[in-house]
Amino acid sequence: MKGNRGAGAHRGSHLRTSVLLGIVIAALSAASVHALPVAVIDQDTTGSLGSDLWDDNDSTLFQVFTAGRAGLLDSIELTVRVAPQPGAIFELARLNPSFDPSNPTSLVGDALISVGLPVLQAGALAIDVSAAGIQVSPGDRFVFSIEHDDVLSVAGATGYAGGEAWFQCNAFQECIDPLGPPNTVTPSADSQLFPLDDGHVTRSVAFRTRVVAEPLTAVLVLSGGSGLLARRRRSR
Repeated sequence: MKGNRGAGAHRGSHLRTSVLLGIVIAALSAASVHALPVAVIDQDTTGSLGSDLWDDNDSTLFQVFTAGRAGLLDSIELTVRVAPQPGAIFELARLNPSFDPSNPTSLVGDALISVGLPVLQAGALAIDVSAAGIQVSPGDRFVFSIEHDDVLSVAGATGYAGGEAWFQCNAFQECIDPLGPPNTVTPSADSQLFPLDDGHVTRSVAFRTRVVAEPLTAVLVLSGGSGLLARRRRSR
């Protein structure tokens, strides 16, 4: 009789533990689903600021970057020094693996989202791309571009290993050299892309990307941690 009572008490203890763990997992899962849409910084070149980048009339500025986190791409942030009028068009694409910037007809990538920026002002600019539902994984390469019909200047950076900036002159006339002094021009007026480097260091836009981790991933992590807790209790 004593043995049966002991076994029953042991089973009751396991049942209570299982119920408690179930409640904890459910609570953590619910909390994570509601609290997780928090965008964290992924790529950040603002710590190595360089001289500002200039983009002339009727031109496009491109920036390649590489994702470092898994999740949904939320936003891209940069700093505008001189705003083009009457605005610009922002586009984001997955970088075409065979992209050749020396070939004017080479496709940079198919646009995932296009955002009109009819009114731009100097200062911080955050472009929300969350509506496109762009899934990113570490190592994925993307390119964003800003096309405009007026002079654009953005904060520049150096030393970014995940990509570089490119300048495309769309005008029939010569364009301002984005790294040269005012009024210097590029050697040709075709649609070739010019790398933004000074021969010594690769230049990039000073930008940040933010990524939101998927709620399911967090739930699985929490559930796994609770499972380990249950196993430890059983081993006692």
